[in-house]
Amino acid sequence: MQITRKSTVLALCSRGVATLLVGLAVSAPIEAQIQAGSLGNNVVYKGPGMMVAGSSAVIDASVFPGADVCAKINAVLTSTSPAFPARGAVIDARGIFNPVSLLTCLSGTPWQGTPPANGWPPATILLPPGGITIQTPWVLPNGTRIIGERRNTTTLFAAPSFPAGETMIQMGSSDNAVCPLLAGVHVCKGVGIQYVSLDGEERNPPTGAPVNGIDNEFSQDLSYVDHVDFRFLEGTGLKVGAGATNSGPYSNLIFAAGGGSKGETTQTACVVFQASTRGLHGITCTANGTPLGAVHLQASNNSVEDIHVEGFVDGVVVGDSAASGSKVAGNVLMSIDGGFGGNTGAVRNVIHICNPANPASGTACSAGNWSVSDLTVLGVSADHAVHFHSPIAIQDDVSDGTLHTSQAAATDVALYVLGEPFTIGSDTGFSRFSSTFSADTGQPIVPTWGAGVLGTVSLPTPCPTGSIFSNTNSSAGSNNTLYVCVGGTNWEPVITANIAQH
Repeated sequence: MQITRKSTVLALCSRGVATLLVGLAVSAPIEAQIQAGSLGNNVVYKGPGMMVAGSSAVIDASVFPGADVCAKINAVLTSTSPAFPARGAVIDARGIFNPVSLLTCLSGTPWQGTPPANGWPPATILLPPGGITIQTPWVLPNGTRIIGERRNTTTLFAAPSFPAGETMIQMGSSDNAVCPLLAGVHVCKGVGIQYVSLDGEERNPPTGAPVNGIDNEFSQDLSYVDHVDFRFLEGTGLKVGAGATNSGPYSNLIFAAGGGSKGETTQTACVVFQASTRGLHGITCTANGTPLGAVHLQASNNSVEDIHVEGFVDGVVVGDSAASGSKVAGNVLMSIDGGFGGNTGAVRNVIHICNPANPASGTACSAGNWSVSDLTVLGVSADHAVHFHSPIAIQDDVSDGTLHTSQAAATDVALYVLGEPFTIGSDTGFSRFSSTFSADTGQPIVPTWGAGVLGTVSLPTPCPTGSIFSNTNSSAGSNNTLYVCVGGTNWEPVITANIAQH
């Protein structure tokens, strides 16, 4: 029996050793497949037999050399062994936050130094949580996207030494290594900024000159800004220059200039559009009442919607400036709201349509030889400001129309359309339509064109001078066909049915 027991123990031990040897035999090839020179790469299974290899699709920047987060990202972009993929990759910098000193970019920007031979490669950069302090502007190259954890979690701070009057993030530049030449013009595509906050408090007045948030002068298709906060920026939050055609959308933005006496000037602005884009979709703008304009629409073919403004003289300004001889036309404004609350100032004009031939003083409008036309407005409200003063929902300097609210009875605007200009003799007029009625009289505030069957309906009185009514009665010769309001309750026939038959 003793011999049998010893044999059994030896057999079990032999099996255990064999199992261990098999395990080592399996693990050794796995380690062998993790190739040298794949710093920062994730490990993926490759092919049959559970082979393992490094993947450059996502690169961990935390293991690269560098004194701060900017230097580490730069080390990834300029790496030669292994070489950063020419087609681009995701650079994961989310693990670079401890110690916190790593978040102060004293070394420069992620695109400092000599770029690779073919220019800066495209990259999607995942930024870490916390506050990243930058000393100089970040210039994003072609195909570059920066994405934070979320706004108010990932924040870029302008350092006290940040250059006066500069912009924190520039979407492209005229450098060949940043934006390639296309038909002789530098054009970037696919440049994006998402889920970050930009804070200029340390550099803005009273401790320095105002700084700007984001400037897009070169990035076009597939370029966008989404879920970004602009805080304590007393310059311009977002500027879209003439070279950024077809960029956007620009969406889910918040601009808070600072309030009180922080340093806002008359030129502080939330957004300036100087190109035709894919639209501005959602922004809240607040200031202290000093800035003249929040959203400046200086180009054609834009949609602007879901806007809330407090503390600016003009909420959305149309045609305050533009290229000489150009038209600001084909724009659509939807769901525009003017408010007043807390430390913010009042809004005087929720929407202001400028007349460059005769600009209104004390507003964002300026003089020039461009024109404004073909504007559609759907949904304007000044209700949130009406209890504090008498704001104007739409101030149209082009056709001399004012659609306003009063403290007694707020009037929102459902539809307002400014059309093309036309000439009668030496005078110039505009086609125009509004659905707005006076809360006091129940009649249209500005001249409009109505229609109906006289006898079934009556000519409305009182009526704004210049209003038109079409009689759709099919009994020829029995009634006049077209009427015009000449003031008060007086309508005069313009075309009779008998004349119309000839």
